[in-house]
Formats: sequence, C-alpha cells, structure tokens
Amino acid sequence: MPRMFLALDLTTEQKQTIAQMVDQLDYSTGLKVIVPENYHLTLFFFGMIDENTQTSLCQHIDRFIVESKPTSFNYKINHLGLFEKPKVAYLGLDSTPEALNLLASKMRNIAELLGFEEQHPEFTPHVSIFRKAKRDLLPKYQENTVYLELNALSFSLYLSESTPSGPRYTRMKTWSLND
Repeated sequence: MPRMFLALDLTTEQKQTIAQMVDQLDYSTGLKVIVPENYHLTLFFFGMIDENTQTSLCQHIDRFIVESKPTSFNYKINHLGLFEKPKVAYLGLDSTPEALNLLASKMRNIAELLGFEEQHPEFTPHVSIFRKAKRDLLPKYQENTVYLELNALSFSLYLSESTPSGPRYTRMKTWSLND
C-alpha cells in the first residue's frame, strides 16, 4: 500500500522563492536540505492507504469541492521552527488564516470518516526545509530573512515514495480553489 498525504500545492515560482530564502540562511552542513520539488504545506497525513480507500477519499473531496466551493486565500510564512522528535526544521506561520484552518479541518473530518486518526493533535501549518535538524544546528537568520506571502490556489493528494536519494512526492489528484 502506498503512503499518502493531502497538501496545499506550491507553484514552481513559490518553490524557487523558498529555495532562495533557504539558501540565504546560514545553516550547518549537518542538516539535510529538502529539495524544492518536495516543498508543500501538509493538510493531513494518512500513512498507508489502500486503493478502495483512496477512491472513496477522492469522492468525498470531490463532493466537498462541489458543495462548499472553497476559495483561494493568502498566507504568510514568517518564522523558522523545529519539530524536535522527527528532527525537521520548517518555515511556519505565526497566524493561520481562517480559510486554511477550515480546509484542514474539513480534510481531517473526511479522513476520520474513512477511519484515519490524526497523528498530530494540533494543526501546525508549515513548509519543511531541513531534515536531521537539532536546535543547535538551526540556521542563524535575520528577522526579515524569513518572510513570504503566498497564495493557496490548489491542494493535492500526494504519493510519498522512499528512494535512495530521499523521498519523492508525486501528485495523484489535484483540486483547485476558486478565485
């Protein structure tokens, strides 16, 4: 069974801008840099998911899109954070827009309806930028170095595959957010 998750998509330009921001950070060589192709903002991580459940998930989300017509929204990345246990450094949001909270909540509700449990009790929107991160390895940065306003235009169901060169994320289905 494949590992899958739902995430806000980032455009190629947004990924390039984040990569440039990451390059400006003064970081240790002990950190493993996440490749820009893998940048995303996770809404819900499923873990292993079988084909029937994947089909049902997509049908539920299709119905949600038709009935609710969720709209695009802006959000601001403005700080560097660390998830200690998985050793992941990220770019985070100090303030989560209501539209993002609602979208994540709806995806969590659909996932729970299909029998999935939330692995993280609190939704912490972020874009992961480093693996193998520890507090003493975190980049030194100026306050104004970490700031980026983004527009959420779509979200996707992603396949997560482990490869010798690191994880690879592939979009399986995408849903647009209305303007």
